[in-house]
Amino acid sequence: MWFLISPRRGTGNVSGLSESLILSSHPASRSKYQRANPSRWGARLPIAVLVAFGLGIASYLAAYQFGFVNDVWEPLFRDGSRRVLHSFISTLLPLPDAAVGAAAYAIELLATLAGGGDRSRTRPRLVLFYGGIVAALAAGGLILSAVQAFVIRAGCTLCLSSAAISVIIAVLARDEIVAGIRQLKRKHS
Repeated sequence: MWFLISPRRGTGNVSGLSESLILSSHPASRSKYQRANPSRWGARLPIAVLVAFGLGIASYLAAYQFGFVNDVWEPLFRDGSRRVLHSFISTLLPLPDAAVGAAAYAIELLATLAGGGDRSRTRPRLVLFYGGIVAALAAGGLILSAVQAFVIRAGCTLCLSSAAISVIIAVLARDEIVAGIRQLKRKHS
């Protein structure tokens, strides 16, 4: 995508245009800011795809917990998913825990896509909000994974996959969140 915003222009003919696109698509032709900008779309779109996968998994698990789906897919832990999804932990909230997770992923997806390609510089509060969501989902995933292992003593493949996605997202989003925090510190100092 970054080749579409290159400052280089073609000469107006087809070969000049294609030469411009080829030259400007090379990473060395991008400015230092374009390469280092953690809010660039090239860094955020893979995160958005992971968030969408997490949203899909959580929505499927919520549909099972609400009774819209009769059975849950479980390739590794036999009846582990059923045990986890019907455990006392999953009923502590007024809604099934997977529905809460799906709502959180939906908010995270909106926060991932909100703002421009330089939002860590121009909208650091949005990035800080995004960071809070990312951290909460990663921490929640780790805690629920530990609860599966040590309290329920059963595993849920899709639940663990969702937790892994949340942790991967946190790792991938770290640079942008740190840049947003630094920008806020600069503004307030």
